[in-house]
Amino acid sequence: MKALIGVVLLLLVSAASSGGERGFYRWVDDQGRVHFGDRPPVGQGQALSLPAGKTPPVDTDQRQRDAERRKARQRLLDVYEEERRSGELARQKAQQQAAKRQQRCLQARRKVSTYERSQALYDRQPDGSRRYLSGPERRAEIEDARQHVEQWCDLD
Repeated sequence: MKALIGVVLLLLVSAASSGGERGFYRWVDDQGRVHFGDRPPVGQGQALSLPAGKTPPVDTDQRQRDAERRKARQRLLDVYEEERRSGELARQKAQQQAAKRQQRCLQARRKVSTYERSQALYDRQPDGSRRYLSGPERRAEIEDARQHVEQWCDLD
């Protein structure tokens, strides 16, 4: 067992020491462009010395917090988008209702105007004949038409 642990430790140490031996190079191509890399073309490249330093430890908690922030931001953006859509639908519905109300107001005003200018009002009978309304019936129809104007028109 001790021999196995010794072999594993030896492998880890040799792998760690061989990983840091790579160099970085700078070279200029035929068009005059500067390139950087870890393997220069044959016969070209100037070795760069980079300061040895440890890479900062990976902060898994920070990554997790960043991921949570991104998710929260996306949820917030989704909520805003949904509110915008529902607001747009509400505005469209209000516009449709206003147009419908305006149309009914116009119809009600025309009806009142027609009734007030006419000499006589009548009802069509099922057989196609006309039954003329009496004075009180005519006044009741005109009053009903005026109530429709009040119902559908904004009388500010």
